[in-house]
Amino acid sequence: RTGIDIASPYTQNYQRTDITPDTAVPLMSNPSVIKDVSKGWYDAGDKGKYVNAGAKALSDLFWAYELMPEKFADNQFNIPESGNGIPDLLDEARWELEWMLKMQDAASGGFYARVTFQDDDALTDREVIDADTVSPRTDIKTTADTATAAAILAHAYLIYQNIDPVFAQSCLDAAESAWGYLEAHPELIKTPNTGRWPYDVTDDTANRIWAAGSLYRTTGEAKYNTYFEANYTKMGKFFEDPLDFASGWENTWNTGFFSYLKAANPNPQIVSWYASKFQQWFDDKAVRIDESPWRSVVKDGNYYWGITMQIADTPMEMIIGTKLLGTFDSHLPVLQEMVYSQLDWILGRNPVGTSFVSGYGERSVKYPFSTIYRTDNLAGVPKGYLVGGPNKYSNDVTIGNQISRFAAKNYTDNFQEWTTNEHTIYWNSGLVFVAAFATGTGSGGGTNSTISPTTAAFDKK
Repeated sequence: RTGIDIASPYTQNYQRTDITPDTAVPLMSNPSVIKDVSKGWYDAGDKGKYVNAGAKALSDLFWAYELMPEKFADNQFNIPESGNGIPDLLDEARWELEWMLKMQDAASGGFYARVTFQDDDALTDREVIDADTVSPRTDIKTTADTATAAAILAHAYLIYQNIDPVFAQSCLDAAESAWGYLEAHPELIKTPNTGRWPYDVTDDTANRIWAAGSLYRTTGEAKYNTYFEANYTKMGKFFEDPLDFASGWENTWNTGFFSYLKAANPNPQIVSWYASKFQQWFDDKAVRIDESPWRSVVKDGNYYWGITMQIADTPMEMIIGTKLLGTFDSHLPVLQEMVYSQLDWILGRNPVGTSFVSGYGERSVKYPFSTIYRTDNLAGVPKGYLVGGPNKYSNDVTIGNQISRFAAKNYTDNFQEWTTNEHTIYWNSGLVFVAAFATGTGSGGGTNSTISPTTAAFDKK
C-alpha cells in the first residue's frame, strides 16, 4: 500500500513510514495543477502506480471473489479494516480503487496513466505523468488506461453495490464518464513517452472490448452491446496465436468476454462464437502441458518478462471461462492438472529448482528486484512476492551478459535484476486466484479427486 504507514500490528519485521502520501502531486505538463492521488498500491519493483496494471490486478481478485466467495472472509489478512464485516480482500481492493478514481480528469472523463518518481531511488520529481519528454504532447489521457479503468470500475459497482451503495455508484459514474471519453476519442492515444514506455499498447481495441463488456453487464445499455457486436471478431487472433497464453494487462480479450457472458442478454451468436474460440484456446493449453517435460504451458522456450504471470493466469482464465460457459464439470480433470502442475512449476518444480514466491519453499527467491527492499536496510523481504522468472531476453547486470543459453534457465535471484526478478501486483493477483482454487473443496475451488503422484507428494509437503 501507499499513502499509509506500515506499522505494527500489521507487520512485525518490515515497518515502513510512508514515503508517497501523494496528497498533492503536480501534473507533469503543468506543475501549477496539483492533484490528490493518494492511496493505491505500488505496482512493481518501482514506486509507480499505474492504472491499467492496477485494473488487471483488481479484475483477477474480483473474479476470484465472484467464483469462490467462500475463500475470502473478514479478519483474514490482518489489515486495518479487518473486523468491519467486509471480506478483507474487498477492503484491500478498495484501497486501489479509491486511488484509481482520483486519476480521472473530471472535465473529459479520461484517465491519466500513472504517477511516478522520475528517479525512484533518489525520490525526485513525483508527478502525475501526462506529457512526453520527446515531443510536445501534453495533458495526455490515454485511451487504453481509460478503457481498463472503465471496465474495472463498472465491475466494482457490482461487487460493492450491496456493501457501500454510494461508493459503488461513484465507480459506475466514473466508468460511464470514461466511456464518454472513449466515444469522443476513437483513435488510439498512447501513453506518455518519458524515455520509458511502461504499459503501452499498440492497439486499444481489446481494452475497449473489456470496457464495453463490463459496462453492458452492469448497465444493460444497448450502446455497449452495439460496440461489442461491432468489434468482438477482432479478438479472434488472440485465440489462434500458437505461442500466446492468457489475456494479461495489454490485450484484455478473454476478460472482455467474461464480462459479456455475465450480461443479462448477451448476443447468442457472440456466445457461440466465443465458446468455439475458447475451446480451441483451452485445448491448445491442455496439449502444451502434456508435451512439456516440466508440465508447463510454456511452448518452444517462449520465456519472457513476467512469464510466471502467464503460468498462473492461463489456468485462471481456463477456470473462469469454463465456469461461465457451463463446461466446468466436464473439464474438471484437465483443470485440476493444469492448476496443480502450474503451481508446482511456480513453487519449485522447474529447471532452476527455485520457488519464485518469496518465503515459500526451501529454495525460494530471496532478492526480488525492489526499490523498497533493497534500500530499507532490513534483512530479507516479506513472504509472498511472485517474481517474473526465466526470461530469454534477460541481461544480468551483475555479469553483463545473458545468464544462460537455455531459455528456461535464464534466471538469477538478484536485487538489481529486474528482467527476471521483479514483482508486480498483477502477477500476484493471478497467484491469489489459482492458490484459492487449489485450497480444497468449495463452490468454485478444487476437489480431492485423483491427481498426479508428483502433485500429491507436493501437496503433502
